Amino acid sequence: MSNLNKVYPPYEGDKPYIYLCFSKASKRKVLGLLYRLGLRGVRIWYCEEISPDIEQLINDEKKACKAAITVVFLDNAFRNDTRVKSRLLDLQDKENSILCLNTDRGDGGLSVGLHPDVPEVKLRRLHRSKDAENAILRAEAFSHELIGKPIESAKYYIKILTKRAVIVSACLVALFISLFFVHRSLNKEIDITANDTVTFSDETIRETIRTALGGGELTDERLADIDTLYLEGDMLPTDISDIDLLPSLKTVIISQKAVSGLKDHPELDGYEIELFGGESE
Repeated sequence: MSNLNKVYPPYEGDKPYIYLCFSKASKRKVLGLLYRLGLRGVRIWYCEEISPDIEQLINDEKKACKAAITVVFLDNAFRNDTRVKSRLLDLQDKENSILCLNTDRGDGGLSVGLHPDVPEVKLRRLHRSKDAENAILRAEAFSHELIGKPIESAKYYIKILTKRAVIVSACLVALFISLFFVHRSLNKEIDITANDTVTFSDETIRETIRTALGGGELTDERLADIDTLYLEGDMLPTDISDIDLLPSLKTVIISQKAVSGLKDHPELDGYEIELFGGESE
C-alpha cells in the first residue's frame, strides 16, 4: 500500500462518493485537496494508476462509474496520460457528472476530449487546494449525501508533521550540545550563521527555515527549495515579513490556536494556510 493510500485511503463503502481522477504523476499534488475534503468528511474514491490486472481494472471501472461526481485534476501530467484520459472519456460517454479543475491554467478540458458543456474551474496557483475544495462544494451535482464522518487520516497527517518536527528538533538539540562542547574544548566561539548568504531580521523565522532545510547555511539557492513552511507554537512570530525571501513558498502550516493572530499578519494573505491541532486526539 502506498503512502497516499495509508494517509487518505480511498472510500470503499456503498454510500455516495466522489471519484477524484488524476494522473499517477500528480499524486503528491492532490494531497492538499484530499486533506481539506477529508476534514469535512467528504467521501472520495480514487486509484493512483490504471491497473494492468484485468480483474482489478474491471473493479476500478465499476467504482468510477458509480461515483456521484467525477472530479478531474487537470494538469500537464493528465494531458499526457493516455490511460487516465481514456477512462475519463468512457465516463463521459456514460453521461456521468463531471467537474474539471484546471489546476495549472494550461489547455482546458477540450484538450483531453471533454465536452464543452462540462464545467471547468481555473484555479489560482497559490490557493489551488482551497479553490478546488470550494469548486467541488459548489458544484451543481454536489449534495450533503456525499458528506460523512471526517477521516482519521487528517489527524494522521498532522501526527506525521509533528513527528518530523520533533525529530528535527531533537537533531538540532544534539547538534547544539555538540557545538557547545566543541566550543568549550577549542575555547572559541562558533557562529552557525557564519556561512549564511541571506539575512533574516527575525531569529525565529530564520531558525524555522533552517529547520525546514534540515540545518546548514541559508542561501538563495536553498531557500528556493521551500514551498511549505511549518510554524510551531500557539502564537505566530512577531515579524513574518521575512517569508518574502522564499520565492517558491506556497503553503504556511500553523496551529489552530494561532489562527486568531492572522489578522495581525496581512503578509500571509497571499499564501495558502493549512491548520494542525485542535481537539484532543
